[in-house]
Amino acid sequence: MQRTALLLKTFLILFTLSACGPQSVPQNLPTAAPSAEPFILSPTPDILAPTEVIPESLDDIAYNEDIFASVENCQICHKGLVDAEGNDVANIGDWSSSIMAHAAVDPYYLATVSAEIARHPELQAAIEDKCATCHMPMAHFAVHAAGGTSTIFGENGYKNLEHPLHEMANEAISCTVCHQIKDENFGDESSFSGELIFDTSTAKNERVLYGPYPAEKPYADVMQSGSGYIIEQSDHLAQSEMCATCHTLHTHYLTAEGELSESTFPEQTPYLEWLASDYAEQQSCQDCHMPKAKSEVAISIMGSPPRSPFYLHTFTGGNAYMLEILKKFSGEIDVQSNAENFDEAIQRTKDLLEQETATLSIESAEIVDSQLDVRVALKSLTGHKFPSGFPSRRAWLHISVLDADGNIIFESGSYESNGKIIGNNNDEDDTFFEPHYSEITSAEEVQIYENIMQDAQGNVTTALLLAQTYAKDNRLLPSGFDKDTASAEIAVYGEAIKDGDFIGAGDIIHYGIKLDAASAPLTIKVELLYQSIGYRWAQNLGQEESPQIDDFLRYYDKTPNIPIIIASDEIKIDP
Repeated sequence: MQRTALLLKTFLILFTLSACGPQSVPQNLPTAAPSAEPFILSPTPDILAPTEVIPESLDDIAYNEDIFASVENCQICHKGLVDAEGNDVANIGDWSSSIMAHAAVDPYYLATVSAEIARHPELQAAIEDKCATCHMPMAHFAVHAAGGTSTIFGENGYKNLEHPLHEMANEAISCTVCHQIKDENFGDESSFSGELIFDTSTAKNERVLYGPYPAEKPYADVMQSGSGYIIEQSDHLAQSEMCATCHTLHTHYLTAEGELSESTFPEQTPYLEWLASDYAEQQSCQDCHMPKAKSEVAISIMGSPPRSPFYLHTFTGGNAYMLEILKKFSGEIDVQSNAENFDEAIQRTKDLLEQETATLSIESAEIVDSQLDVRVALKSLTGHKFPSGFPSRRAWLHISVLDADGNIIFESGSYESNGKIIGNNNDEDDTFFEPHYSEITSAEEVQIYENIMQDAQGNVTTALLLAQTYAKDNRLLPSGFDKDTASAEIAVYGEAIKDGDFIGAGDIIHYGIKLDAASAPLTIKVELLYQSIGYRWAQNLGQEESPQIDDFLRYYDKTPNIPIIIASDEIKIDP
């Protein structure tokens, strides 16, 4: 049994992880921002001189091992679960092939953290400590319980195989993290950016694990005897505020004077986007990302009574590409699962993206005076912006017009196997970006739904420590979202502000295509495509050097970054 302890010592350090450095910007760079209140302000801690103890050697590492337990401890009783219809619903099996289980070994995460350190080596201690909070929470809080500071790389870092918390760090977000989080500050700003609250005063074997069901005897006694925890029923594990603790992230940035800011930058805000949507009164994060089993489930092998509802521990998100890398390079990456489970997780991710993300329809298409006019309508089905989460994610429209012989006579938004969007300014030159369009008239114009970060000098950047605001954020809005009243941290930025067809729950875009002589009928195909790691975000990592960057770029080069088709439509017209 592996068990560690945790003393809440949360402090909002300034930043997380990113990928590239400052850029110069041409004078014609599109920039725009809404008229709204500034981003959230919060006290700026002195991260340049952390007060926590940094060990000089592995022998000096102090940690408390009383609070957390390895997933292996939980698996003894909570394995082989099936619902009443015989479907496999094993929570630990589902977790083991999720991104949650691999947050600490995700090669893109490790590469971006190391890139930030390479760019700002004087801030390494603070960067690593903050970035371990939500990606390596058990090891992080175990060290903080003893007054120490998390270290990821180097001789004393968690990635060192000899580190006493190496295995615990690699287990990332497992059972005894989520099931011990208290709801004392849920939904408050004080709960965001990894400000988790745990019980730090209760003695070993008397500490509480929260669950959704009442803990009747003798099952509660068996649980306490076998695991060292007391089960307590609570509904807060099913609240969106639970997810918001790590998935709402505000970071500080370097100002134009090179100083750390007092204001913060909203790096990712799916919870706040959800609060501004109709879904806040309808569905929680868990309803989509931890769907319920089809029938009741006996949750342990100890003969516990069937329970319902039972939330599947799949934690399905939108990062099929990283799951592909984890599966493909499992011989090098310390993964928690096997190829079969990864295949199932990849398929679940694709199903979610293809069935519950957005719809697309060609509303009209006609030829007038040798011009093909096409009207494409998108409808968002998500409870937050799409894409949401870490800003490397993007979606875009790929439209092609073919003549009767199948020849392409117009195309916008095609792509290469390395993930590059043809015609995208940002993929061609990291100082530019593609603006939001209400109408497209050239194959060089591409409608890309994304957020483009900007530093204090107005330069486009993918470096989080430099990101001060957004030059563009036209990600599809959820139903009920009012872009005119949204706060600055979840606002629309750029040309989409002025687009009357870009509203809550969707967008309409017009294509005006000049036609030369073409044999009829014409076939029009439109796809909404999606990537979890945009080409520019990957390429900018190469501006710095580290073993972690080398590893990720090697994985990226050997794993085609083919976008997922979210939705599509096709029609034929005959002039």
